[in-house]
Amino acid sequence: MLLRETQAYLDKLAGRGVSLGLDRMRAACADLGHPERAFLPVIVAGTNGKGSVSSLLYALALKHGVPSGLYTSPNLVRVNERISYCGTDISDGGLDALVAGLRRAGEAHALTYFEFLTLAAFEHFRRLGVLLAVLEVGMGGRLDATNTADAIAAVITPVGLDHTAELGPDLASIAREKAAVIRPGIPVVSAAQEPAAAAVIGAACATEGARLCVAGREFSFARRPASGLLDPEVFDYRGPGLAVAGIELSLLGPHQAANASLALAAFAAAAGAAGVEPDEAKVRAALLAASWPGRFEVVAGDPPVVLDGAHNPHGARALVETLRERAPCRPVHLVFGALSDKDYAWMAAVLAPAVSDVVVVCPRSSRSADPAVVAAEFERAGRGAVTAPDAARAVAGAAARAKKTGGLVLVSGSLYLVGEASAFLRHRARAKITSHF
Repeated sequence: MLLRETQAYLDKLAGRGVSLGLDRMRAACADLGHPERAFLPVIVAGTNGKGSVSSLLYALALKHGVPSGLYTSPNLVRVNERISYCGTDISDGGLDALVAGLRRAGEAHALTYFEFLTLAAFEHFRRLGVLLAVLEVGMGGRLDATNTADAIAAVITPVGLDHTAELGPDLASIAREKAAVIRPGIPVVSAAQEPAAAAVIGAACATEGARLCVAGREFSFARRPASGLLDPEVFDYRGPGLAVAGIELSLLGPHQAANASLALAAFAAAAGAAGVEPDEAKVRAALLAASWPGRFEVVAGDPPVVLDGAHNPHGARALVETLRERAPCRPVHLVFGALSDKDYAWMAAVLAPAVSDVVVVCPRSSRSADPAVVAAEFERAGRGAVTAPDAARAVAGAAARAKKTGGLVLVSGSLYLVGEASAFLRHRARAKITSHF
């Protein structure tokens, strides 16, 4: 458990809110002797799939023997999850020591919570001798703290409408923010984008002399249909320097096969700088073993519980597509919660036809939307909804209904809510095990 002083300081930083900009981070990095220059950064920007692509790219690097680090956000249950080295999240003691050592820089430059943790990740990676660091952008790209590191390769996942108040009202504006992670001459791996976003990314690569590699053009994948709830994804991949048939992927859903193809293309582009070449056997092993909690994560049981942190319309559509393929005849009992700055009305419209009933709760965040207001959006979308006081009671109630109907429980709408549900399910599982002794 983190020291009380550590948690109190992180809570204080969280109270500062979000403040985009690079000046504070650049000054703090300079004061520390530039830890962001101690490793080879691969930066992952985009709207949906950033975390999955980052985790898969990290898994590929580790399986090939590259000393690697991973920095992601947000965490599901513990802040330690954001900073990982060679497959292990930073320990409580390690994070305590980092926070204590970096507080002076944090205060001198008035760093936000995200900026401070980004600086902590940089310093952690420097101390441990990380060669390749996979950095997931928090918001946007141009003014995101991760962009203080000069990437040797960049990935841009599908660009959609999210964080419009901060990043702009349309796809072109948002794509410009994402494309600002591009550096001169580096390889840039992009998902197939909507035309407005594709034009911006292409223009940015042309300006910087960056080598653009686009899904469906320079590399491609062909997915094989899935049936069972827990069956792995299977797909074929073909791209520069690598072609593998029948890859099995532990992350579930058609969108995850697309994410894995982005990760493979990015790894092929960055492998030379890390001193390795993609190996088919290692690729297969890495993607089969990779995990990314809270993204169509199936907690087996009676009934099964699906945890999926879809928090925007694009993510909700991918979730519904996966549900319809993997559980086409099962009633789905939804536990939903959203943040006030998300388009929960659109998410309700997407999810309502795919579920049997809805319980809305308030995620543990100061930005949470009023459950009654969210429930009204499900009502407008034609699906009755009620509210519950917390995630634990909502999940327990949904599980009781699903057991009667032979259905499953789905928890979605916010990663904060998914984290709460995940912690509750783990606690319940431990309690059941303990009760047998």
